[in-house]
Amino acid sequence: KKYTVEPSFSNKEILEGILACDRSVLKSLYRTHFPIVLNLIQRNKGSKQDAEDIYQEAMLVIFEKIQAGQLQLSFKFSTYLYVICKKMWLMRLRTKKRTTFTDEYEEPQEDNIQEMERDWHRHLRLELIRKHFRTLGDSCRRVLELFWSGFSLGQIAEQLQFTPAYVKKRKFTCQKRLIEKVEQDPLYKELNEH
Repeated sequence: KKYTVEPSFSNKEILEGILACDRSVLKSLYRTHFPIVLNLIQRNKGSKQDAEDIYQEAMLVIFEKIQAGQLQLSFKFSTYLYVICKKMWLMRLRTKKRTTFTDEYEEPQEDNIQEMERDWHRHLRLELIRKHFRTLGDSCRRVLELFWSGFSLGQIAEQLQFTPAYVKKRKFTCQKRLIEKVEQDPLYKELNEH
């Protein structure tokens, strides 16, 4: 079954509408794109609820990227949304060990598909780091936050009232702990296979 996706909004209007939580834009996107996502998920061992979850998760990812100023589309929004939903569902199938996948929707042959996939994997890696970062102790999180924000070890030591030598050792230990946690996560292995 082939779908013709004729959005009534330009990419710019879509991105602005998502950022502003504009109900008319969001409703139009749902009416236009959800049936395609639903078909994809149901043809691949998923339910309507799964499709709704995937669609909402994808829209949240898109919202966060727009909010952070990290999303500039040089292709159709429908392509971007479809690829994100497809990748999310594949990841979910892999974690459930259901890897057979049927894709009857003709995925647009646009040059930027690989760019979108790299972007998606970058997003997943960042989410994985954030997930494990939140499990670190307060002191570790604070030292790493300040360091990643561009503060020197001396400035961090002054702000946290530690010696520079302690901050240097603490940063190294905390970074090492974070890397170990990330590398032990099954999703990390999954991401590195693709």
